[in-house]
Amino acid sequence: HTIVEPPSFVEIPQAKEALPGANVTFSATVHGSDPIPNVKWMKGKWRQITHGGRITIEQKGPDAKLEITEITKSDSGQYRCVATNKAGEIECSTDLNVDERKDIGGVDGDFRAKLKKYREKEAESGKLVR
Repeated sequence: HTIVEPPSFVEIPQAKEALPGANVTFSATVHGSDPIPNVKWMKGKWRQITHGGRITIEQKGPDAKLEITEITKSDSGQYRCVATNKAGEIECSTDLNVDERKDIGGVDGDFRAKLKKYREKEAESGKLVR
């Protein structure tokens, strides 16, 4: 007669923020015994996420992973990781925020371009300090 240990999380998935088209991975590590807890991923309250298309779900022993490729705005929201074995069920939740602001990379790029032009002007006038 073995004591079945209810599931617990060793590592919980971290919230993510990304731009559309990026790939995101949520990882969780579970602890429990006989057998190792089964992990499932949910979007919002009710929708279980299934493997296929842009979604990869893997569980190797205690390590569970949810990967979503080429994310879109509709992938934003709360994700729940549910671990279950004979002794019980636990869950934790995390968030994915898909940010549509195109200027995140743009501002940085514009700034670099301006800086380059400024440096070129300085070089032309012979003022560039090495």
